[in-house]
Amino acid sequence: PSRYLQTACPACFGGAKPKLLRSKAHVLVCLDANFTQKCVQGKYDDPKVPHPRSHFLPEEDLKCMESLVEGIRTSNKSGKLELKTLMKGLLPEEVLDECEKSFIAAQEKIAKASSKHFADTGLMGLLCR
Repeated sequence: PSRYLQTACPACFGGAKPKLLRSKAHVLVCLDANFTQKCVQGKYDDPKVPHPRSHFLPEEDLKCMESLVEGIRTSNKSGKLELKTLMKGLLPEEVLDECEKSFIAAQEKIAKASSKHFADTGLMGLLCR
């Protein structure tokens, strides 16, 4: 592994290079961003021990991006109709509607996690081998 990876995550990359007998992959990474990472409020009082390479986006950057996305959504209201027109004939409309309903992240009006019960919601985590 590179020196950067060794310093960024010594637990994963600090040792000797693994012998790859069954796989050619040097690194396995799992991302979780589907609202399942939550921490119950008041459940744990442990001090925070952030990884030295943890990164949280500044609130100001998030608000700026939200504003940009909302502006694009407002100016492109017909985009959804165009997509349905393009998909017509490829899949029944009921299938597309059910798919959209089952995709919770796309449903803005549905709370993904209760902020009443959980301290942190909407986190993205990266886990490497």
